[in-house]
Amino acid sequence: MFGAGGGTASYKEIEEVDVVLLWGSNAREAHPIYFHHLMKGLKNGAKMFAVDPRRTSSSKFADAWLGLDVGTDIAMANAVAREIIHAGLVNEAFIAHSTDGYETYKASVESYTLEYAQEITGVPASAIKEMAHAYATAEKAQSVRKALLRNMLL
Repeated sequence: MFGAGGGTASYKEIEEVDVVLLWGSNAREAHPIYFHHLMKGLKNGAKMFAVDPRRTSSSKFADAWLGLDVGTDIAMANAVAREIIHAGLVNEAFIAHSTDGYETYKASVESYTLEYAQEITGVPASAIKEMAHAYATAEKAQSVRKALLRNMLL
């Protein structure tokens, strides 16, 4: 329905987050009210990673900007997943209780080593690893993608 909010998280939650992955969104310009609440989260100590080929005005507030090459988002996401798996940072209880096909997924990301992802995305392996570990070990984390922000406004 036009005009109905569709976000999966509240503004309050982004203010209380520990880690934010702002992926492919220039929220500061496209969604200034949301970004205002995200800034409260940063002021409360959250760490933000901006994943975007563009050095946007939003990325200037990030702790790290991962300026990946255009069209390499899937490789980056797969490398993050593989790193979380290989570092032993997976929530096994959640996987067992709430997912299907995990073993197939795990196998599908196996070739996406940090070094391979660096070659494909142009982002240093150390930055990908830092982001993966921060996200996986945070008590409260959010991955905010352009589509999510668009849905908040629909």
